[in-house]
Amino acid sequence: SKRRQLWEMIREDVRRQFDYSQFVLPDEWAKDWPEDLTNFWIDNKGVYWQYWAGEVYAGCNGQVVVHFSWEQLRPLLRADFIMPTK
Repeated sequence: SKRRQLWEMIREDVRRQFDYSQFVLPDEWAKDWPEDLTNFWIDNKGVYWQYWAGEVYAGCNGQVVVHFSWEQLRPLLRADFIMPTK
């Protein structure tokens, strides 16, 4: 269930990054995107995922970077997770 929540958060963040009028929406052809959550990095500000834009929207090029702060991710983390500090 938490994986599904993260998946939805990523999709929503990408939707906010693009102008819908220029691209096909993911729900129309990429309903299962993102297929995996493995292309990520972590720092003291949160977690970042990077995708090729063409995976998300037909006709797009370049990279899409999704970032969630530790506070945004808190509902998905274990109760004993120690939040990073600066």
